[in-house]
Amino acid sequence: MLLGLTGYFLYCSAGQLRLALELKGRLDQVNAQIAATEKRTAELKQEITYLKSDAYVEKVAREQLGLVKPGEIIFLPAPDRAQK
Repeated sequence: MLLGLTGYFLYCSAGQLRLALELKGRLDQVNAQIAATEKRTAELKQEITYLKSDAYVEKVAREQLGLVKPGEIIFLPAPDRAQK
């Protein structure tokens, strides 16, 4: 009787151990996803801060809109005569 009870206890414990290991693996996966998401969130916050900065606005104004500060002179390359 004691042997049967011990066997049943071991059988039930093995199932619980397997379930605990599966849940631990899933928890590790979720924690890794959380860490990756937090890292990405921090990167995006940093990018937002840069995009709102005066340095970025000036860069876009100069490179994409061709604007200059008062007193600056724009020098453009001469057209290539070989292409005419």
